[in-house]
Amino acid sequence: MAEYLGKDGYVFVGSDLVGESRGWSVEETAETIDTTVAGDTTRTFSTTYNNWTATVDVLYDPDDTAQTALAIGSSVTVKFYPEPGSSFGVPTTGDTELSGSAVVTGKTITSSYDGLIEASLSLQGDGVLTYGTAS
Repeated sequence: MAEYLGKDGYVFVGSDLVGESRGWSVEETAETIDTTVAGDTTRTFSTTYNNWTATVDVLYDPDDTAQTALAIGSSVTVKFYPEPGSSFGVPTTGDTELSGSAVVTGKTITSSYDGLIEASLSLQGDGVLTYGTAS
């Protein structure tokens, strides 16, 4: 079984590598509706819509092109790479790639007196999250 280190994962917005990345997450969900009827002894459900969201955590850098593209309300194309490429931020042909369009729905900038300024960016998937491979 392959194991991947979190430090090796990276994200692109369009064709730009997100700089100062600290981590990211992608969550997929399926909405359900209750189809239970009178007389049933257990609940039953049917799925309706699939959905995905993502969070990208970075060291805040207002000069980073990809971070700037992740402005609130922006529609972006994102690609997530959970495994290392031939060198950091350079996908190797065949590497796992999660990609899709998203809307930036949130941005939190955090500062502490004994740390670096960080930002957390929230994305709402707009369409299908595609699992593929880098080419």
